[in-house]
Amino acid sequence: MLLEGDLAAARTTTRSLASQWYFRDPCGRYYLRRLLARVGETGAALDALRATVDGGFVCFSFFTRDPWLDSLRTNPTFRATLSRAEARNPEARALFLRADGDRIVGILATV
Repeated sequence: MLLEGDLAAARTTTRSLASQWYFRDPCGRYYLRRLLARVGETGAALDALRATVDGGFVCFSFFTRDPWLDSLRTNPTFRATLSRAEARNPEARALFLRADGDRIVGILATV
């Protein structure tokens, strides 16, 4: 729907998914929440992203590079959420490395 340019249908479907689906995976939750921003659900996207960060998904590089979040970048709530993610990112990275996460997923932890 979104790729076909039907923003209204994409918005309806995204709202439905966001209210019904619960991902245990923090990254999965992030991707659903970023879709809210992409379809213009600014308030819901901001609330959901704040909850995502508060829930422990603090991948600062995702938030700074994701073009689907561009519509939120000037919003003070988004900037505050981004600041919280940035502050918590070093601890999350250290925990990832301590648990051999880089070895397990086969990457160099440069994020």
